This record gives sequence, C-alpha cells and structure tokens, in this order.
Amino acid sequence: MNNKGQQLSVALLTKDLNETKEISDIFRKTGVIPHFYEDLKSFWYGTIENIPSLCLVDVTKMSAKELLFKNHPHIKTDKMPVVFLYSQQTLPLLYSTFEIAHLGLINKSSNIGGQLKPILKRINSTMDLQNEIEKGQAFKRQTEHQALKYTETMEVFKQREYYNDALKELMKAFASARSASDFFEACSKVFTSLNVIAEYSFLELSENGQKLISQRSSNKKFRRIPSLWLGKTCLQGIEPFAQNMASQVGLDIMGGELMSLMIKGRTELPEKIIFLKVIDEDFLNCFDWHSLENFLSGQNAYFELKNISAPDEIERYISPWKLMDILDESSVKDFKYQSTKSDDHTADEVYLIDIDFSNLIDLARSKFPMRFYWGKFFKEFFGKFIAQYTIDFQIISMGVEHIGILVPQTSGNSLFAGLKVFANNYPYWRYFEDAEIILAKSMKPTVKMVPLSPEAYLKIVEGNVGSPVQQSNIATRANQNTTTATI
Repeated sequence: MNNKGQQLSVALLTKDLNETKEISDIFRKTGVIPHFYEDLKSFWYGTIENIPSLCLVDVTKMSAKELLFKNHPHIKTDKMPVVFLYSQQTLPLLYSTFEIAHLGLINKSSNIGGQLKPILKRINSTMDLQNEIEKGQAFKRQTEHQALKYTETMEVFKQREYYNDALKELMKAFASARSASDFFEACSKVFTSLNVIAEYSFLELSENGQKLISQRSSNKKFRRIPSLWLGKTCLQGIEPFAQNMASQVGLDIMGGELMSLMIKGRTELPEKIIFLKVIDEDFLNCFDWHSLENFLSGQNAYFELKNISAPDEIERYISPWKLMDILDESSVKDFKYQSTKSDDHTADEVYLIDIDFSNLIDLARSKFPMRFYWGKFFKEFFGKFIAQYTIDFQIISMGVEHIGILVPQTSGNSLFAGLKVFANNYPYWRYFEDAEIILAKSMKPTVKMVPLSPEAYLKIVEGNVGSPVQQSNIATRANQNTTTATI
C-alpha cells in the first residue's frame, strides 16, 4: 500500500445509495470520507494509480461487460486490500471471490459497523507495520548512502595518499641526485628512473633572452624540442606568450598526456620549462603537479646557489707564477701544499691536470661578433665542479685555453676521472649568445695528466712540444722530479 503514514483512504463500489450512505456514515465518525464509485469501470481507473487503504466492493459489481474485477492489476498482484459486501440474495455470487485474496466478507443484512471493527483493526495494524517497514527501508537507504559516501571518501583518501607517497618518493630521488653537476642532470637521473614517465624535455631561455633552447642529451627518454625564436626579448624570464608557444610545440612533438612545469629561479617569471609525458592518465590527472613544480623550482634554486662560488673568490685559485715555483722545486716532498682548509697539510706528491679548452675558444673566436660569455662560463664551470668535490685541489689559469688543476696524489685519480666526465657532459652551448647555431658543434675540452715540470707544462700550453731531443730532455727532467701519473 502507498500510504506512507497518511490517513486511511476508503473506496466504495456498491449498487445501493442507502447502503453507501450507511457505510459512509460509519467511516465519517472516524474522520474518514470514503470515495464512492458507481460502476466497475470508474472504480478501475480511480484506483489504478493510488491504491486505497481499504476497498469495500459489492459482489454484484464484480463485472461490467469486458471488465472483470479479478483482472484489476492490483487484484492480480494481491496489493489491493478488499472486503466484499453481500446479502442473502447475493450469497451465490460469492463464488467469484474465491480466487481473490481479501480481508473478509460483510453481510449487509447484519450490523455492518460491528463487522467492520476487526477489519479496520487489521487494516490499521497492517498500515502501522507498513509504515515501520518503510521507515526501516528509508533508514536502510540512508545508511547505504552514508556507507557509499564513506567508501568514496576512503577511496579518495587512499588515492590522495598514493599520490602523496609518489610525490615523497620523487622528492627523495631528487635528494639523492643532489650530487649532479646541475639541475638538468639531476632531473634526467630522476625522470629516467620513473616508469610512469615515458619522455621528458627541457626548454630554457638563451643568454640573450630571444630564444627558448632545448639542449642535447643521449638519454633514451629525452625528447629534444627545436629551438623557438620568440620574436621578443624576455630578460625577466619566460613570459606568458612564450609559455603558451612552448606548450603548443611540446604537444605537437610529444603528443598527449603531457604535463608542462614552469620552473622559477631568481625572477618572478619561469626561467625553464619541463615537459613530462606520462603513460598513466590517472597519474596525469591526480598527481599533485603544482607541488612538484614548486619543489623543482626550489631544486633549481639549490643548484644555482650551490654553483655560485667562483674560483677567484676562494683560496683554490693560485697564479701561474706560483705553479711554476711549485713545479720547479727539486723535490715535491718538501712542498707544503696550500690546502683550501684552515689547517694546511704536507703532500708527498701532487698530480697536475691540464684542461685544454682550445675547441671551445676556437669556436668562440670563429663566431665573432656573436657574443660568448667568457667570465660567466669560467665562473660557472669551475663553481659547479668545485661544488661536487670536497677534495683539496687548486686551480691555475694559464690563459683562456689552458687551466691547470693541482691535486694531491692521494686524490688525483678520483678527481681526474670525475673531471673528465664533468667536462664531457658540460653544456657549453649555454654561454653563446645564439646557442642554436653551435648546439651540434664539438666543444669538449681535452683533459690529461701532465709532467710536473715548468718546461713540459709551458710547452703544452704553448702548443709546442719541441723536437725529439727537447721532448727527451723534458721527460728526463720530469722523471727526476716525480713519477708522471697516467690514467
């Protein structure tokens, strides 16, 4: 029944108006006004949508032409509560009620009100029970809804925790990559180790602020983007129009599922753009990229500060004159090595390493008047290398092409190997005004051990090792002073 706590509703289908009035008066005393139907057809359509709480039907009204009471949809499903009215004369017609579920029979010849009382009690009990059932069902629906919301909340929480853990792991990976020479190398190490990242790329402003440049890398995940001419000088970082241009080109080259991260440095605007192509759409949509972007901006600042020291600002820098004195000593053992630490120590032997920047300098000179940033290169190259090592070593500028490194023999092999790797991977192109032109050029320096002899090193610096006799004399003198270190 569709009562849901509402007042009792009664429908009457009778043939006698006097009987109808008598029954209606009984219900009126209880505050219920029955609805009267004169024929089966009107009753049929009047009760099809809203089922009454109780139907009183005269057995003489069980059929009307093609309509049969037993075929009423709610009678066929036993949903309609019905009581049948009969008299002694219509008693034989009760056979038509045998197949119908009903609440009872009322003999119109007897006291109708007395016969209705137990039926009404049963109806009220049924209605109360139905109301309780409906309340229980409503409570169940509410509980299920709350449980569903709780489950959804837990799923959101689990998802958030998963991606928070992913961000923490990524931050830990960057912490272990802080020994890298620069921000680009650190990012390359981390992104290569992450399975969720299929490809990555970088763009950064050229020194003159007129282009966005993507450096070269042999990493299998790195995707190089052609340099972008901005048509406008951006001296305070990558402006919004340039960011949009870069993002569009990145999408065209790397495809969908792409995230662009704007990396800030010393200015309000970004100075680098990182593109990450991920293989998981959920990761792309749910990962906290904003926090990663801020974190990477902090990492970028860390590497900038880490490499800010310049050789001419620290005790590592000595003059070539001082180096000649050291090499000219009759015995390196007696040389008191000038440590960069507060308490000096005596080294039994030292190694001398030469870095020959001839390829770079020749390129810088051949591209004139395109500017090469000489001072910035020298400061950042050695500042970044110094930041990687706690080894005591000293730097000697023999001009713009040759730089000497004096290091204790105990640390010489390690520093020599590290310097070769560092020098081979360094981004020299950054220090040219138009980096795009020279990206593919060979600029790597030559790193080698040299004899501990003023004459031998000066010959190397001058680019003239002399005749075979001179070479033999140089080698003999060098061997007298110390054993030449070779790797």
